[in-house]
Amino acid sequence: NDCSTDNTEDVLNRLQTTFIKDNFKIKVFNQTTNLGEINNTKFLLDNCDGDYISYIDADDFWITPNKLECQIDFLEKNTDYSMCFTGYLQYIDGEFIPTANGQTWLSPPMNIDVENPILPDMLISANPISSSSRVFRNYKNLIKDYFIDFPYSDWPLNFEISLLGKIKYLNF
Repeated sequence: NDCSTDNTEDVLNRLQTTFIKDNFKIKVFNQTTNLGEINNTKFLLDNCDGDYISYIDADDFWITPNKLECQIDFLEKNTDYSMCFTGYLQYIDGEFIPTANGQTWLSPPMNIDVENPILPDMLISANPISSSSRVFRNYKNLIKDYFIDFPYSDWPLNFEISLLGKIKYLNF
């Protein structure tokens, strides 16, 4: 909670107490001042202690119930991959974008061969990976000083992760 002015703290606390499981926990951090997207992401990554990281932005939602399970299974079986990501849609004014039937993903771009991994040079001119669609291994010190030159951390973070292993697009 990056110093939200809505009821985010209450929602997070309710989720934390509702989803208590032996192998699953939710940590809640309530910032007293707004850190901004890049510094808040750095704070969160520095405080993750699991093997894998996935996060969802406040204005996004996942529509596949076993999304995380499928992605973690892939990473467990493919240790040379640092990250995997899925397709995603935008929902604007009651319509799925790019198609009204929601069957065509915005990711990956048509020029990416979905059978082969995403490599660092592919992330220089475009960022096909939505932050809410990815799962990556918990590497330390991913946020670099140059991130401050970007309006958000997704693109440079994806690039840094690509330097640590291959990236796979999973078509769902």
